[in-house]
Amino acid sequence: MAETKSKSTAALEKEIAELKAALGQKELAEAVKDNGVRSNEEYMKQSVTIKLFKDNGKYRDDVYVAVNDRSFLIKRGVEVTVPRFVEQALKNSLSQDEYVASLVEKLQNDYENSI
Repeated sequence: MAETKSKSTAALEKEIAELKAALGQKELAEAVKDNGVRSNEEYMKQSVTIKLFKDNGKYRDDVYVAVNDRSFLIKRGVEVTVPRFVEQALKNSLSQDEYVASLVEKLQNDYENSI
């Protein structure tokens, strides 16, 4: 496995050297920045429309979302426009809730089977 890793690293280093020679160091840094970080930041700042589920029970209150130094209070049952990073934070939260629920169920089953 170490050989495969070093071979791929060597191939990447060779490709980087070729790119540096073709573009020059400054242009390469700008190309990486433009195609990598900047485009991702712009993508995450794009506005998206979301609508959170609402009922008269557990899911009736507004949802507070904080990402870094920005916070949002999202009303349930209404379409709202938020930056994409807020949508991602909500999706990640839902994913973690689902994981915890399945883990709790598995641990309960394991405990019941061990008795």
